[in-house]
Amino acid sequence: MNCLETPLQRLRLSLFYFLVKFLFKYSITSRCLISTHYALFVNLFLQISKYLLQQLASTCKLKPRKRWLAHNSGVRCLHSFNNALYSGSDDMTIKVWDQEACLLRTFPQSPSGVKCLQVWNGKLYSGHDDKLIRVWSERGQLLQQIEGHKAPVLCFELWNDILFSGSLDATIKGWDLNGNCLKTLEGHTDWINCLQVWKGRLVSASDEKVLRVWNSEGICELYLSGHKSGIVSLRVWGEYLYSGSYDSTIRTWKENGDCIRTLTGHCSWVRSLVVWNGYLYSTEYASGEIIMWNQEGVALQRKKKKSSLRLGSLCLERPTF
Repeated sequence: MNCLETPLQRLRLSLFYFLVKFLFKYSITSRCLISTHYALFVNLFLQISKYLLQQLASTCKLKPRKRWLAHNSGVRCLHSFNNALYSGSDDMTIKVWDQEACLLRTFPQSPSGVKCLQVWNGKLYSGHDDKLIRVWSERGQLLQQIEGHKAPVLCFELWNDILFSGSLDATIKGWDLNGNCLKTLEGHTDWINCLQVWKGRLVSASDEKVLRVWNSEGICELYLSGHKSGIVSLRVWGEYLYSGSYDSTIRTWKENGDCIRTLTGHCSWVRSLVVWNGYLYSTEYASGEIIMWNQEGVALQRKKKKSSLRLGSLCLERPTF
């Protein structure tokens, strides 16, 4: 953040420079004219400049805009809906926040931790460690429990008016509004970390180091390999798909499955990818470092904090370059 981004701050600094210049001028060329009041003038100037510097310094301190401090364990997922922010945690609760970071409500505690959230047709869907998908009203009433997965549910994605869920059981399931399983996509041999719709198809990322691209019939059309470890994050940016991995790299994929670029720079696994203001931001899990990339794959900025607010596997801070 620029310390001088407001008119008041620029005015304070301009006044300070003016007083310095004025004192220097009089101390050299005209001191004899004001010799009887010189000490008083200097003291007055020092008091004013001290006040201005204190005010300027206070405006330059970087402080978090908001802090959400109510969960008792790591926060695993976030989702926004109707001007509210929903957070799911390992403490087995879902909490609802307003834009002022005020806690609006806490949903009834579930028997297990919350791994993912998705709003669909005015209802909130949550994936849990106990293999279930729970359906909630906006006010926190439990409406339904959906069974089908054989391991924890890790991610959601909406596609063609079907809710798809990825699980530790290495399968992807598609659900209708009534909680019926319409299809099961099989082929991965390790857990499904994330899902992403891209070019009218569904992309799944797995711990088995590969991406699979599925058509609307549930058939795997492409098999994208190249990463040397599990893939944990996906993001569409323009025409390309970006994938982040445990191998500390980000790969850029074309629609035909070709990898056209590998972005290197992280020293630990790439936990998340976000497109913001025309740039790609990637976060590193171990150090909390954030890197800003342009579309040519050049790292333009880095942000690494000595200490950061970590909530489970999520970092809630927006990069401030």
